[in-house]
Amino acid sequence: MANSLGFQYSYGKQDVKIRKYEKNYWGVHDVDLYSFVLTKLSSNFKEPFVIGINGATTHDNKLPKGVKPIHFVDDDTINKQLNVYHFADYALGKFIKQVEKKYPNTIFVLFADHCGGNIGGTLKNYEIPFAIYASQYIKPQYKNIIISQRDIAPTIADLTLGDYKKIFPNFTGKSLIRDKKFFADYYYNGLLGMVENNEDIEFNLATKNLKCYNVSNFKKVNHKCESIDNKLKNEVLGFTKVNQTLLFNGKIEEFKKYRYNFKEE
Repeated sequence: MANSLGFQYSYGKQDVKIRKYEKNYWGVHDVDLYSFVLTKLSSNFKEPFVIGINGATTHDNKLPKGVKPIHFVDDDTINKQLNVYHFADYALGKFIKQVEKKYPNTIFVLFADHCGGNIGGTLKNYEIPFAIYASQYIKPQYKNIIISQRDIAPTIADLTLGDYKKIFPNFTGKSLIRDKKFFADYYYNGLLGMVENNEDIEFNLATKNLKCYNVSNFKKVNHKCESIDNKLKNEVLGFTKVNQTLLFNGKIEEFKKYRYNFKEE
């Protein structure tokens, strides 16, 4: 899969021979993983390059042997999770500083694929943090919006190459730099959800029931569905059908034919 996406090399946990810590349930800890990446980078990498890293530390709730836990809260389970996050953040921060020394114009894109554990289901499983760090290109700012993972590639294209709509018109996402209107969709156990302007709708594909929520300030408040919610339902159903039909038929680049029917200014 990695090679089909354009990567020249793909490595797994068995390739990381030099380790400071033991493996956890999912693989090598981030400290050792980043050290492995830095070793590969030191072997005269040609710019520009793209590297994808899937950390394993936060996939478990255990610190490696020798790392002293910190007391954050009294709840033992939560305290273990916070310690793992703290350890992963430490490794990431150190890694970024080391990469910047050799490649100061690097753009770091930080995100997850989903949340861990049973934290409420549906939208809660997909409310993940997302950040772009590029000290040479971006001033610190915070955007209080819910976006989709599809929006990452167009944003990076805008940062590095120019107007993504002209260069890559087949993208299904938006750019945080160029666009102003965003939406995100998700699928969870037969529920197709969509969020726009803090309005979250969930359509049950089996029962055809529609539930509607306001998700301002990361709180999910149920309310009676209105006409705008039915409009969102039709839009997410249409978007999903077109997107998946093209994808499964190997024609996803043809999405540009439909793009301006979906949530453009």
